[in-house]
Amino acid sequence: MAALGVLLVGCGGDDSEANDARLLLDRVTALEGVPEQAFEARMERVEVLRALPLRGEALVAVRDACAEMHGALLEADIQQALIRTIGSPTEETSREDLERLERAFTAAEAAAGRVVTHRDGCVDGTAALRARYAPARRGSE
Repeated sequence: MAALGVLLVGCGGDDSEANDARLLLDRVTALEGVPEQAFEARMERVEVLRALPLRGEALVAVRDACAEMHGALLEADIQQALIRTIGSPTEETSREDLERLERAFTAAEAAAGRVVTHRDGCVDGTAALRARYAPARRGSE
């Protein structure tokens, strides 16, 4: 929340801050546009986001929150795919598969917790950046 406040203070900022903010928004938007089951593409975009060099603590805080949130969403989705692959346990389900299911459920739950932890920093932070730096839409005058 402190990062959000820093984003909203002042008017305009310098060009490098605006350029960094637009670049950050572009990377987050690109990540959000990847199909849910495209795990490798999502991982690549999360890593690109994590490595994005930014100036300014507020922008770094938003980048980090979004990278953590999207990385955790990806982890949860991967674990859910594994759970679906193994399927519902039956009497014939091997001990190994039962253990894999338990690990996958535990990992998915932990990832969901990380999503919740970083959600506000990402969602509120990107909303503030969009409000401040997104180009005005034509025809909205």
